[in-house]
Amino acid sequence: MTSLESIETSVQPPSSADGPSSPVVAVIGVGAMGLPMALRLHRHGMSVRAVDLDPVRVQHCREAGVTAGSDLALLAGADVVLAMVTTGPQLLSLLTAPVVTDGALSGSVLVVGSTVGPEAVREAAVLAERYGIGLVDCPVTGGVTGATEGTLTLLAAGAPATVGSLASTLTALGDVRVVGTRPGDGQSLKLVNQMLAGIHLAAAGEAFAFAERLGLDLDTVREVLPTGAAASWMLADRGPRMILPATQRPTETLLSVFVKDSRLVADAAAAVGAHAPLTEAARTAWREAAELGLGDGDDSGVVEVFRRG
Repeated sequence: MTSLESIETSVQPPSSADGPSSPVVAVIGVGAMGLPMALRLHRHGMSVRAVDLDPVRVQHCREAGVTAGSDLALLAGADVVLAMVTTGPQLLSLLTAPVVTDGALSGSVLVVGSTVGPEAVREAAVLAERYGIGLVDCPVTGGVTGATEGTLTLLAAGAPATVGSLASTLTALGDVRVVGTRPGDGQSLKLVNQMLAGIHLAAAGEAFAFAERLGLDLDTVREVLPTGAAASWMLADRGPRMILPATQRPTETLLSVFVKDSRLVADAAAAVGAHAPLTEAARTAWREAAELGLGDGDDSGVVEVFRRG
């Protein structure tokens, strides 16, 4: 695995004498992850345009000084389009929109920052090439905190020159790790990440419910476990929310995302014949959480599956 710097092209950004060097970046989908990412790019001096169907999200962007709206026409002329959509079909529908088919994005680069699966990105790459658009498969990991603080890990895959041309944009968001040259390589590694994350988070919920049954003080459990051999990022990050009563638990990362991602992981594992019993166990927990009506709440709410008798 290499760093972004090792594949940057020799072409330098234009000097101030030649005009502004900051790219125009359009962000599609300014939800829990997309919004803080858009705001970071804005604070780094880039001209950011945000597109979302939710008027509340659009208003949040406008209040922060970011041009925003619900019309995909805002994408026209952008140097970089960062797609933080939820599903593969949403990504593919973007590439059949008039702003694409009319040629208004020819010469731009589409960065797929969300987890939509390798097949969807490969299909998207074919469509993008048809309309003169570069594509970088670049799912991110690090959660809302990483998106806010600029400490995400970005799993970039694509043509080296294309990835290198995005240096100023991507490094504003976190640590760029080049994981391959083929569209789909980034998504594949992100599925491995989500396999572990989904298992770790479900296991943390099971552990906290177990500790509760043992009559332990959950604040003590939350403080001690992340310091020992049982530590995990998910345990440390989600533990404080898990021990809260359900009615007091803030929604930072939607549980429905792990419902979706656990399906993507399970499907990909089945497609390559991987033996993944822990993935299936975790997926069962995520499905049960959705059946309990927890999908629109925080993903730490998976603990409620294990609190049941």
